[in-house]
Amino acid sequence: MIKKGVEIKALLVNGRKLSGRTINIYDRPADKRRFAVLTPKRIGHAVQRNIMKRLVREIYRKHPSWFEGREVAILVKRFKNSYASLEREIGDMVAKK
Repeated sequence: MIKKGVEIKALLVNGRKLSGRTINIYDRPADKRRFAVLTPKRIGHAVQRNIMKRLVREIYRKHPSWFEGREVAILVKRFKNSYASLEREIGDMVAKK
């Protein structure tokens, strides 16, 4: 996990941005796989933000090959309570790179 604000900010500034309808993915090459989920307060109340974090973390856990050798920050833009559609969107975005 990437936990330090300085590291997350560096990734957002220096990383490559992939934009989707629900999320943005910022990534860059790294020695080991690292990950952060960002959910701003404009997404909704705490319950909605936590649902999105849980869904994104589960997708990250189930598909480690998508993010191998990369530092990744996923910024949630909209609330979507559908695991399947979120997984499809992330998969399509990762496949484009």
